[in-house]
Amino acid sequence: MTIKSFYRFVAVGTLSTLAAETTLSVFSATSGYDPMSALDRWPGLIWPPLAALILFLTVGGIILWLGMILDCAVANERSVTSKVLWLILVISTPNLGALIYYFCVYRRRPLPQTEAT
Repeated sequence: MTIKSFYRFVAVGTLSTLAAETTLSVFSATSGYDPMSALDRWPGLIWPPLAALILFLTVGGIILWLGMILDCAVANERSVTSKVLWLILVISTPNLGALIYYFCVYRRRPLPQTEAT
C-alpha cells in the first residue's frame, strides 16, 4: 500500500464516518430514538468495532494531518504565500484542514512520471 492510497483510505473513511454520524444524529433528533440505549442492550457486540473505528480515525487522522503538513511544506509548485496560508489552515484546524488540503490540492496533483529504461 502506497502512502497516497493510505491517505485516500483515511480521508474517505473519515468523511464516511462523519456522514454516518450526521445521519444518525438527524435520525435520532427526528424520531426520538436514543442510540445510546443500544449500548445497554448489546455492549459486547458494539464496543470492539467502535474501539477499532476510533483507533483507526485517531491514528490515521494524525498520520494524514502530519503528511499534509509535510507535503504542503515541501511542495515546489506553490508560492511561499500559498504555502504559508495552507500551513496555517492545516495546522490550526487539524482534521478538517488536512481533509480540505487533501481534496483541494493533494488529490488533484498528477502522479510523478517514472522514466522507462
